[in-house]
Amino acid sequence: MEAFALSASVVSVVSLFIQLAEKVQHLHDFWTSFQNAPSAIRNVASDLQTFCDVLDQGFRSHENNNPVLLQILTRSDSKVEDLKRIVERLEPGFASKRSIKRKWSSFKATLKKNNLAEFQKSLTDTKPDMLLIRQVIAE
Repeated sequence: MEAFALSASVVSVVSLFIQLAEKVQHLHDFWTSFQNAPSAIRNVASDLQTFCDVLDQGFRSHENNNPVLLQILTRSDSKVEDLKRIVERLEPGFASKRSIKRKWSSFKATLKKNNLAEFQKSLTDTKPDMLLIRQVIAE
């Protein structure tokens, strides 16, 4: 019975790594789709790329059965869902998978500073989770 629980835990962790990586990559693709974006937007994209890299490293780790890792990933998933909701308010239809090149000048008219600040704060809230993921997989 214990082997089954361990097996289910590994599947849950791997599944969460994959789902979370796809969501973060979609957010990254959105922010990198802007031509001539200011440095604040490039910084957001860079942070999202770092998050993708951490998730990739965790996915490739052989220690995917750690229950603490499952908790961290679950919490991170909730935070990434918050990020998706913010972007959805900025650009309805964001959830579609189609690739678009956006002109920064046309987008900035709809981007309110408080929305960008809210996104940046929410993204900052994910950074401790990134560090914890790295720490847990390094053990």
